[in-house]
Amino acid sequence: GRAVAFALATGALAAAVASAQGFPPAAFVGALRLQPQAALLALPIIVAEELLFRGIVQRGLEEAVAARTTPDRARAFAAAAGLVLSVVASAAAGGPGAGILLALHGGAAVTRAITGRNSASILARVATVAGAAAWAAAHA
Repeated sequence: GRAVAFALATGALAAAVASAQGFPPAAFVGALRLQPQAALLALPIIVAEELLFRGIVQRGLEEAVAARTTPDRARAFAAAAGLVLSVVASAAAGGPGAGILLALHGGAAVTRAITGRNSASILARVATVAGAAAWAAAHA
């Protein structure tokens, strides 16, 4: 229902922001043209990252501050703090630039905060990566 629609819309917006910053790189698009099934390798990585960053970190932060503030503020704090942690962790692991990481993780963090669903954050991340890759392939 609404969570799916929100996740897809947020993913599309995040894909546009990431694409505007040059994500994915041309070499990635070229590799996908040669081996399109390789795109499936990204799926378990996205799921694992979302389970960690949104399912554990963001939810844990939300629960940690819930007793001291309103539910909306707890969700907003958890989304912002979780986003910073996920960007720092991804950058340290050799990910793309900070702006691209903010787009990739930001859409998922907002989706988790608004919907309260980790499945929606996973869908938002998949939509972001797929949308950016499709845009890059169409404009290469």
